[in-house]
Amino acid sequence: MLLAVLATLVAITVATNTTASLAQPLIGETFAVGPADTAWVVFGYSATFAIGTAVWGGIATRLGLVPTLVAGVALLGTGSLLAAVAPSLELLVGSRLLQGIGSGAIPTLSTALIAGRFDGADRARALGVIIAAVGGGQALGPLVGGVLIEFVGWRAAVSIGVISIPAVAVLARSQSGRVTPAGEIRPIDWTGAALVSVVALGLTFVLNRGPLLGVTALTVVPLLAAFAAAAALWTRGATLPDAFVPRDVLQHPVFQRVVPLGAVGLSAFVGTIVLIPILGSRVYGLEGLTLGLLLLPLALAATIASPNNARVQAWIGTPATTRIALVLLGVGSLVVGLGAVPVGLAALVPGLVMLGTGFGLLNAPLLARLTHGISGPRQPVAVGIYNLTFFLGGAVGAAISSAIVQIGFDLPGLGGALPGFSTAQLLLAVGPLAAALLARTDDPVVAPAVHTAILGPMSDALRRRPAAVIFDLDGTLVDTVPARIAGWTDVLAEHGIPVAAGQLEPTIGMDGRALARRVADASGRTLSDAEAEEVDRRAGERFDVHNRQPHALPGAHGALERLDASGVTWAIATSSRAEQVAASVEALALATRPRVVDGSRVAHAKPAPDLLLLAASELGVAPDDAWYVGDSTWDMRAAVAAGMTPIGVLAGAAVSADDLHGAGAAIVLATLDELAVPD
Repeated sequence: MLLAVLATLVAITVATNTTASLAQPLIGETFAVGPADTAWVVFGYSATFAIGTAVWGGIATRLGLVPTLVAGVALLGTGSLLAAVAPSLELLVGSRLLQGIGSGAIPTLSTALIAGRFDGADRARALGVIIAAVGGGQALGPLVGGVLIEFVGWRAAVSIGVISIPAVAVLARSQSGRVTPAGEIRPIDWTGAALVSVVALGLTFVLNRGPLLGVTALTVVPLLAAFAAAAALWTRGATLPDAFVPRDVLQHPVFQRVVPLGAVGLSAFVGTIVLIPILGSRVYGLEGLTLGLLLLPLALAATIASPNNARVQAWIGTPATTRIALVLLGVGSLVVGLGAVPVGLAALVPGLVMLGTGFGLLNAPLLARLTHGISGPRQPVAVGIYNLTFFLGGAVGAAISSAIVQIGFDLPGLGGALPGFSTAQLLLAVGPLAAALLARTDDPVVAPAVHTAILGPMSDALRRRPAAVIFDLDGTLVDTVPARIAGWTDVLAEHGIPVAAGQLEPTIGMDGRALARRVADASGRTLSDAEAEEVDRRAGERFDVHNRQPHALPGAHGALERLDASGVTWAIATSSRAEQVAASVEALALATRPRVVDGSRVAHAKPAPDLLLLAASELGVAPDDAWYVGDSTWDMRAAVAAGMTPIGVLAGAAVSADDLHGAGAAIVLATLDELAVPD
């Protein structure tokens, strides 16, 4: 029951802005107002939802998860009831603002509640249900909104949150502990939260009303208030230890690179969601269900792209995924804006599919970069501010674009049946395209001597002298990854399993049998244990054919010599079979044969921790007192699972620094020349 309730609540928060957007034309008719006015039911919700996501987590640390979630759901339900009977646009917008604040509690606290109530495989299944609810909300939002408007009326579309009211009773009966123990409760900077609200709502108001009202007291006063609040936030961020917006987070280079990308991306997405119903109603006379079907390609594309995000990142890397997402959002906005009116509704489909796909691909890689660039106690704060600016970016895009349509402003050469539409879509496209062109999506490689300040919790482990250092072999000490890929390509082709090098690159370093099954599954084949074992064995044989003259990677020999000189013991732990190791070890040209723990000695090789734990045991050291150095995401995941300090190295890697950080690397080195242990 609890899981079903949480999934329903998450689906509502995802769907409600789409359903409300479809109601805009009828709201305009009811209250005799224009697009810039009706759009407040969409971007007003987005703005307060953004604020709520940043506030509710802190409240939960004081009151507990369930009471806080109940409060959020109660606000959503109350706001929905008010929307159903609001006699004026002002009260309708106010009710939507209340809905947004309440909804902000649902996604984060639902996930935290699941983490506390479910264990192991049950937790994974429960989180899968929540992810499916997000997709369901995205896909069904246009249809649900269209049906409600068609058969019930527009008020039902802006108040679907009423179905959350029974959840209050279910949640109130649920038992759950606090998010953090009482001793770890941090004070809430209520003044900072209020200042953020002034900045968010003040700027959104000015950007929306400014084009309509010009320079008047109604626009100047909110603008000055927003700037004053921003200045106060900046000051508090430097002087208050628990500031709502800490200045060190704002000044962090990874934060500065990531946050604008999310904001401009969602700006194009939400701005388009606001404008499409206006276009469909005014130009093509659509309403109700047919208007909902107009947004369906966008919703379905987002629903399909979101759960496949990890596969895309594994295929092309995190930086490329981010750029492609931004390009799709920008080009999709252009296609919608420049083709919809002169060509017709058919031109909307490719543009909306691109927008939905870009949205589905954008958020995950940005959050991955943020959480692995900023760790420790500042990480949840950084994520909260990221979410705030992400959703606020959507509100800003909708606020500006709806104002442009209402005043009918068109750039030279643009125009059409809906004045301002093409110009607004063009402006929405500028941000993502400029970001894709100019933004740095490759975070810097950090070396221990100069960047330890941004390593977070792992920095203490890196500053301590380890009892041992354990190395991966292929791609870390010896340049054998190309030979590995060639060997796997040969053998998979023998078994009728087509595969490209780009598919294999992210898998190098994992257990060979698991690799074989993974690639086979992707091609629609299922391998038995015996078949996977045979493919792995043959891949090793083909590897030996290609691996005729392996050579040590830059810095490898010197790093091992420095460890010997400093008295730090070391070993090699590799997923390779014993018979595949000899040529690579010879390439290191060591005076004595090193200790090697190979994949044949454990039941489960990387990313399972067994191999690393066996190596630590043979060296006689505790896992948490050892470093593990590797070139693949599987190395990093194995080190995390073993409780060792993960160190990534790029010289022979087939993946990026982003990928290594994303898998848990405490630090990423360009070469092993940079590896040094403290005295």
